[in-house]
Order: sequence, then structure tokens, then C-alpha cells
Amino acid sequence: MGRVSDRDLSQLYANAEALLVPGEEDFGIASVEAQACGTPVIAVGRGGSCETVIDGLTGILYQDSSEKGIINAIKDV
Repeated sequence: MGRVSDRDLSQLYANAEALLVPGEEDFGIASVEAQACGTPVIAVGRGGSCETVIDGLTGILYQDSSEKGIINAIKDV
């Protein structure tokens, strides 16, 4: 979609089923923005995601970064 306005971004987050963050991030502002819009986050359980995502409440933190591990995490949402 390219660059979108803040308003459009909030609508995209609010209408998404989840935000998938497969890589380790220092902080991860996208995860925080998605959660603020009520969208669960599926993130690898390392780095900043451990500090911003409440596992089982605001999203899922998974440890297995394999394709199967990510698929299982998506099914858990």
C-alpha cells in the first residue's frame, strides 16, 4: 500500500485479524500500535515483543521460529 495516513493506518490495524511479527525487534512500535487498536500480535518471543505483548491476552509469543511454529502460533489466536 505504500505510505498511508495515520487515520488509514489505524483503520487497517483495527480491521486486521492480527499483526504477525516474525523477526526479533528492539522495541517494535508496530506491535504497540496494533494493540492500541485492539488487534492481537503474533510475535517471536524475543526482544522487545516480550516487553510489549502480554502472551495470551494481547497476543501470542511463540518460541519456535520454524514455518510449523509460526503456523501453530497463528492458529492459537
